Amino acid sequence: MHSSVPGYANIKEFIRRDKSAALKFLYHEYGNMLYGFIYSTIKNHEATHTLLNHVFEELPRRIHTYDENNLRLYSWLLQLTRKKLGNAVLKNAPANGWTGSKDFPTIINRMSRQYAEIFTLSYVVGYSAREIAVIKNTDTEVISQEIKLAAKEFARCMKM
Repeated sequence: MHSSVPGYANIKEFIRRDKSAALKFLYHEYGNMLYGFIYSTIKNHEATHTLLNHVFEELPRRIHTYDENNLRLYSWLLQLTRKKLGNAVLKNAPANGWTGSKDFPTIINRMSRQYAEIFTLSYVVGYSAREIAVIKNTDTEVISQEIKLAAKEFARCMKM
């Protein structure tokens, strides 16, 4: 995927000069992938759509935190999405249509300790797989797989 836009030095400049066009471009490039990521966790189309809109509303305010020298744009957008999703889980009713019936601590306590920690670091704190790998002193690919498994376990525990 792209980390720069034709006619602009970088995505930050694009957003600063033409926010509307930049957001349309980013939504076109990354919206479906981010939608799929959110939906795989909360399994509700309306809530997923609402949460994705919140991500894109916050994007211009958070773009200053993006460092293209250390992270691909998609990875940064995924971090932003994870953080929004984690905050939504913590609030238990983040978006229209998703009103989780269990409180966050109860769900986390049902998870294995390993997945609860990975889920919290990734979805609540917003760390990337690379950052978690450094914390856990392990390989990034291993952590990436554990993040996926932790999200599945979280979804399973929500249904209990």
